[in-house]
Amino acid sequence: MNQLSSKERIDKAVCLEKTDRTPICLSGDFAFFHYAEPSAVTADYVEKFPWALDRALDALKQMKHVDAVSVLGIAPGKSLGAVWMSKTRLPGIELPRDASWQIDEVACMKVEDYDVILDKGWKYYQNYYFENYLELTEEDLIAGGKYMAYTDQKLNEIGCVNMTPMMAPIIYDSLCAGRGIVNFSRDLRRMPEKIKATLDVMQEEMIADFRRDLAAFQQRCPGEKIRVGIAPAVRGNCDFLSREKFEKFVWPLLQAEANAVLEIGGTPYFHMDANWTPILDYFKEFPANRCIFDSDGMTDIYKLKEILGDRMCITGNASASLMALGTPDEVYEETKKQIADFGPTGFIMSGACTLPHNTKPKNLDALIAACVE
Repeated sequence: MNQLSSKERIDKAVCLEKTDRTPICLSGDFAFFHYAEPSAVTADYVEKFPWALDRALDALKQMKHVDAVSVLGIAPGKSLGAVWMSKTRLPGIELPRDASWQIDEVACMKVEDYDVILDKGWKYYQNYYFENYLELTEEDLIAGGKYMAYTDQKLNEIGCVNMTPMMAPIIYDSLCAGRGIVNFSRDLRRMPEKIKATLDVMQEEMIADFRRDLAAFQQRCPGEKIRVGIAPAVRGNCDFLSREKFEKFVWPLLQAEANAVLEIGGTPYFHMDANWTPILDYFKEFPANRCIFDSDGMTDIYKLKEILGDRMCITGNASASLMALGTPDEVYEETKKQIADFGPTGFIMSGACTLPHNTKPKNLDALIAACVE
């Protein structure tokens, strides 16, 4: 087989077709920066952005064989936690200079606020929450995405695919985080119909905006097949919900987002943190050879292959502990094992969610070598 471009390699993997080698998709902005600047600390990525972003992009050039990246180019700032209705703690500011940035859940939503959302809508309430509880301005919210177009351009220049140029809205987890996991779990038991009505209002507003953004992308990039990240986050899975509650409160949201992408010929990229093993069968509803299921190691990847492997592309799980603490030989052997177990078709090698900040550069080299050889 002739050597494929990264885009061709990813597209063939999605269609469960044979590729010239195992595709590689990685996420980990600071891990890339650290590859190019081994002495750097996380505060450098915050304080020296966008220089640090350029160094991360330089690292991808040096690594050569990374086919795709996800969620690169977001400027780390105080709005990082906004999608989870939460504050952000940053290294060098609220945290030590070598700490990882953190989402600080504040859970300020009151029980009577469900009625505010039902009466005035989600966007009204979200703006109120941002201004009064998170102290976020419109400028803060825009700042995080300031360099996304620049990042897309640079990735295109080096032939690396942006796996998720768009992300679908996070609906369920926004409400859950705003209320707080303990309070929200109680609300699910005490007032399930009010929560369902609130989620319906949120879905209507947020999916309308999402469809508008998809249409705008089509206008900007006519004929391009978009991949869209669908990340329900970590509260709507079977670590927290029964199948019955998942089907009632979460599944309609995932269906609406995925179907909006599929209707325009796009590829839903299900970024599924936490444990989805007992409810994988729901995802058989979506058409074959059109989707990617990206788990983070908490979902049983062997069950994932068994249930969805004949219809969805799946991604590998090089665990955070392996990439940070393992040896290059261990990374190489684990990568080879996953390629043998889950390839050769419909498989993309990846980290388990995002590469940790202390990923060893030589471990990245080992993962890539195992895919290329």
